[in-house]
This record gives sequence, C-alpha cells and structure tokens, in this order.
Amino acid sequence: MFASILLQFLLCLPVDAAISPVDFDTQVMPILTKSGCNTGACHGAAAGRGGFFLSLYGSRPDDDYDQIVRAMEGRRIDAERPELSLILQKPTEQLSHEGGTRIELDGPDHQTLLTWLNQGARRINGRRLTEFDFKADNSNAEEGNQVVQLHALASFDDGTVEPVVPWTVFSANDPSAVEISESGQATILKAGRHVILARYLDRVAALELLAPFRINQQNAAVQNFTPDSVDAFVDRKIQQLGLQSGPPADEAPIVRRLSLDLTGRLPQPADVDSFVASSAADKTEQLIDDLLRSDHFVEFWTFRLAGALRVPGNSPPVYYAWIRDCLKNEVPFDEMARQLLLAEGELQSNGPANFYPAGVQPKATAELASNIFLGIQLQCANCHDHPLDQWTQDDYHGLAAIFATVSRGPVVANGSGYVIHPQTGEAAIPKIPGGRFLSEDSPHREKLADWVTAADSPYFKKAIVNRTWNYLMGRGLVEPIDDLRSTNPATHPELLNWLAMDFGNHQHSLRHLIRTVCLSNAYQRSCSPPTATNNKSTTKPAKSETEQNVFADGSNASPTELAQFYCVATAKLLNPAVFHDAVNDVCESDNTPRERHVSYAAYRNSDFARTPVGRCEIGEDCSVDQVAIKDLAVQLAFVNGELLNDPIRKDGGALTTAISSKIGTEELVNLFFRRAYSRTASARELKFWTKQFHEATSPDESKLIAEDFLWSILTSNEFLTNH
Repeated sequence: MFASILLQFLLCLPVDAAISPVDFDTQVMPILTKSGCNTGACHGAAAGRGGFFLSLYGSRPDDDYDQIVRAMEGRRIDAERPELSLILQKPTEQLSHEGGTRIELDGPDHQTLLTWLNQGARRINGRRLTEFDFKADNSNAEEGNQVVQLHALASFDDGTVEPVVPWTVFSANDPSAVEISESGQATILKAGRHVILARYLDRVAALELLAPFRINQQNAAVQNFTPDSVDAFVDRKIQQLGLQSGPPADEAPIVRRLSLDLTGRLPQPADVDSFVASSAADKTEQLIDDLLRSDHFVEFWTFRLAGALRVPGNSPPVYYAWIRDCLKNEVPFDEMARQLLLAEGELQSNGPANFYPAGVQPKATAELASNIFLGIQLQCANCHDHPLDQWTQDDYHGLAAIFATVSRGPVVANGSGYVIHPQTGEAAIPKIPGGRFLSEDSPHREKLADWVTAADSPYFKKAIVNRTWNYLMGRGLVEPIDDLRSTNPATHPELLNWLAMDFGNHQHSLRHLIRTVCLSNAYQRSCSPPTATNNKSTTKPAKSETEQNVFADGSNASPTELAQFYCVATAKLLNPAVFHDAVNDVCESDNTPRERHVSYAAYRNSDFARTPVGRCEIGEDCSVDQVAIKDLAVQLAFVNGELLNDPIRKDGGALTTAISSKIGTEELVNLFFRRAYSRTASARELKFWTKQFHEATSPDESKLIAEDFLWSILTSNEFLTNH
C-alpha cells in the first residue's frame, strides 16, 4: 500500500528538465509491441495472460497504461527500486517468465524502460503520431539474394520526424522468400512478388518487392505505357517480372469458356462450328455481346448473385425475382445496394426487404453488409481492434447498432434497438465505419447507404470488381476476395483502381465490367505455359504445383506464379450447379425438357445444395463454390454412385440413343467429345478408344465400354473445368 501511495505522489512531481521525459505512448508502447508482449499469443489476447491484459498491438494506450501502472494496486511498478519493477524484470527474464526473454538486459530498450520508471512511470501529454512512412531503397530487385534496406520514419504532431526501424515489426508474406534482419535489411531469396508488412504503434503499412525471374530488355521498357485496357496493366507486370505471356487459346475452347462463365452452360456444337468458321474480325466481341444479352445470362448470374447475397433457400420467391429483374433491366449495382440497405415493407411482396430476415442478429447483418458491399472483414474488429486494418471495435459495433434499429418480422421497418459494446458494457453508438458517430435523430441507414455507394468510396466499386474478376479469372486481384485492406495489396493495384473507376464511369454496369474483362487477352489466353505443347489428351495428369516451367528465354516460374500474374489462364473448376447442368447437356437427348440446376427451383432445394459435388450450406457464399474433386465423398460418388451412372445409362438418353442407332466408333467418340469438350478427338485419343471398342466380343460388352468411355469424359479435368 505504501508503494502505491508513493507512486501516486511521484507521478505528480516535475521531471528533471535536464533529462528528456520518456513518452509512454510513442516510446514505451513501441517497445512492448516489438517485443511481442501485446500480440494475440501473449498478453494481447482477449483473455490476457497471467492476469495481465494489454490491448492487441497497443491499440488502446489508455487501457495499457492503467494495466501497467495502476492495476494490481500498482505492483507491476516498484517506485522505490524501479529496476525491480515486474514490467522490467519479467521480459528480461530476471524473474520466471513464460514468454521467455523478450528484452535484452542493459540493451537500449531496457534503458528506455528503466529511464521511464526512474522518471516516475508518468504518462505526460506528449506527442502524437501523425504519419508512418515505410519504404525501401529499391523495391525492384535486380538479382537473387539482393539485400534491400527498409526504412521506417515516424512523424509526430510536434514536428519531429524520427527513424524508427529498431521499434518497427517487419514481417514477410513468405518468410522462406525474404529474410529481414533487426536492422531492417531484407534479403530476397526467391524471384517473384513479395509483400512486406511494417508495424509501428497503431500503424501498419505494406510494401511490394519485385524480384524478376529473369533480367532482360523487356524489364527496362515497361515505364511508359497507356493505361487504357486490362492488358496494359497485366502485360506491364509480366514484363517487370521478366516473364512471358502464354499463347492465346484456340477458338473452340474460348467459345466453351465464355459460354460456361457467362451462362453457366455448355455451348451447342453447331454454335462452336459457326464461330470457328466465321472470318469476322469482331466475332469474339459479338459472341460476348450475344451471351450477355441472353436469358441464360440473366438466369445464371441471378443464381450467382443469390448465392453471393446469401439468399436463404426458404426466402419468398419475390426476393429471387427482384434480383433477376435487376439483372434483366440492367439496374446499376450501386442502386441495387441502396435498395437492399434501405429496404422496408412486407417480406412476401418486397424483394429487397428480405435482406433483413427475421431472427438474424444485427451483428450478422453488419458482417454480411461489410463483406458484400465493402469487401472487408469487419468481423475481425468484434473483440478487439482489427490487427491489420484501420477498423476498430467502435466501427464494428457502431455498424451493428445501425442495423439494430431495423424492426424485423413479417414487415421490415425502421424501429428501435441496440447492441452492447463489449468495451464499455453500454449501448454502442451508431457509427459509419472509419467515420463519424451518428446522432440519435439522423437517418442512420440513409447515411450508411450514402457512404457505401459514394462516388469516392474506396471500397464499394473495388469489392464488386474484385469478386467479378475472381470469378472470371480464377483468382482475385486481392486474395481472399473479401479482405480489401492496405496491408493486403492487390497483385495489380493500378488495374484494380482502373477497373473500379471504369465500373463507376459506366453506371456500375455488371455487364460492362464482365465484357471489359472477357475482351482482354489475359482472359482469352490458353492454360498452357509458353513452351508447353498443347496436348488435349484427357488421360494426361495435370502438373503439380511444384513443377517448374522453363521458358525459352531461360526464366522459370511455378504454375501458381504463372496464374498469379495471368501469363496463362486458370482452368477453373465448375460450380456444382453448372456441373450438374453440363452432365445433363451431355447425357440427355436434345429433345428432353429439363429444369436447370442454376434456377430458382434448384436454389430452393436444400437437398441439392448438399450434394456430394458441392456441399455448400444455405447461408454460405455459394457463388464461388466449385466441384470438390479432392473430397473423398465426391470421388466415391464419381466412381460408383448414381450421380453419373443414372444419366449415363438412362433409357432414351444420348448414349443409349447413339448406341441403338449403330453409329461408327469414330462418330460416337466425336459426338460426345463435341458435346462435352466442344472439340473433336485427337488422333491419339481416337486411336485409344477405337482399340477399346474393337476388343469388345459382344454387344453387351460394347455397351459397357461405351458407358466407361462417357464416364471417363465426365470425370476428366477437361470436362470439370472451363479450361
């Protein structure tokens, strides 16, 4: 008790003017962060550790000061013998410490803490961090094992600017590719694109380092380019990395890819033949426009948007119909967002009102809205401030408080409600994320809708662009696609900005965005690397992720890196619903009427949502779901299940009809190759299957071979992807 009283007395004494006072916020807190004391694995966890609670990465210095100086009746500070204070003895491991040695005894950090303690462990009204600048001497390495010096500068409101590398936490996205020393020297061990994060106080910044796979004349010729197309940005990055772009895809695969991506169904063989035979210079552009104008596009993308919006399978038909009508009538995407956020009315008659289903908590709505409309993971700020982004607990619970005022039930309307802020134990104040608190009498949802869809919004347009790009190209410009933040930079940030601006300039038109991407060379490339030979055999195994592709100029990159920089196209696995429709299109006779799986009826069928090939639960984002070919249940269903056996063997189906017509082997093989792959069989494939059929000793055996033949097509990588 005496020590506590003495400490309070000392806190009121003036500091010796000859010794500069140590500032708790900007000098003590960085030491705790650099030492790892306030990480989630240590005292920064929500439950603290050993009764000692620190805010995650020092985001709340007020609370941290109380924990260090005042909690435990001040026993973490020894006012009479500062060098024996627990806050100093534990991290130097002079006393047993579960976290081990975090601060070197008599090192500069130890001396700073000891000086602060000798000065009375005060928290003066000192300076405030205003800017954190993170850069490197050269962010474009010219050869392997190059050492790049990192610099970290902190600017404060008293006008001082200080280098803070010793108290900055550096980390690489791939530690095996970049090693960073305590002095901030980054040694690049591998070619490619590497992201470095730097944390100082509550600021986190990211830096991209590029190490070309090969230095050539192309690297020096990329400074001047015209940013007027997708390819301008993509090709610039390819050249910066010393890579080569792959060849364009053949015409037939492009027709198949576009049809699957835009309408969710295989093209008719006759349509493929017509496209290939055409000599029109703009035939690809015309094909894209025809697909975008089709009813199949509206049906398929309604299905996709319903999945992205997490439309419940038991929602009233009017909700799904509203999405379809918006797509059909080309309602701007920002207007769709506003209608959802501001919706009011009866659930049975007002489609957008179903965005607020009864029983769903305001926090869940806040997470859904921030994920869909902003592309951010606001849920990371529920229990503590976001460790890698600007979002605070006030942002998370403030947004939830906005949605808490929505009255939910058979009728959605403005009402009253609240959520409890865990930090204060009181009702959270409605707040625009990253912005201002809202007054009680302001139209909360209108303010939110205005902010989300504002012309200068840094999130809305990028979120929609990134999701669309991810679907069409097989990966997002930002991954994960719902994690837009400065510390998770896009692989092509200038391209993301350009596409977002172009999207906004064209009235937030989804069709225009899709058209822009599909017309690019990047989208229309082959899946084969530059030196690979196009081998269309369905029996050739796919390359492993670790296999290297050596280019003619001597550079090399993994398949993942080739896809990451769009040197080649990514062969995307089909959505489960698209897969079911494709199986039917191949196996059913042409005059068989059938309900598409990418339809409202199938969407409402919860049994379909849980089929072995998908297993996407209602309420999840099923729009990005793919056939889970590595899942054991899927493999068993393929090998010996009704999933494929029933359509293959169906009486009156395409195969039984072809067999009964007694067509020749070559005609049979090409019939189903054209239906499934949009191409004819290669000489090698035709030779293989001709041999199989010729070895049959009876009609029954020939029928079994035909079934095996069609089964091999439906389970091949070529069929399961848009290649």
